[in-house]
Amino acid sequence: MRTATCWLACLAVAAALLCGGDGGPSAQGPKPARALKGHTDNVYAVAFSSDGTRLASGSLDGTVRLWDMT
Repeated sequence: MRTATCWLACLAVAAALLCGGDGGPSAQGPKPARALKGHTDNVYAVAFSSDGTRLASGSLDGTVRLWDMT
């Protein structure tokens, strides 16, 4: 259960970073420290490296991007 909770937390953080943090007019909560911009369509998959320094994201635009989180 703890692994699933950690995975969901990582997914939420990554989604906020990749979406630029505004989420539209009804979004609430803190803005991310930085927005990761690069995909041109919806992001459907994200994964952090085991040490948390890299993030991989896959998008419907047909690309996979690697992000340096340091």
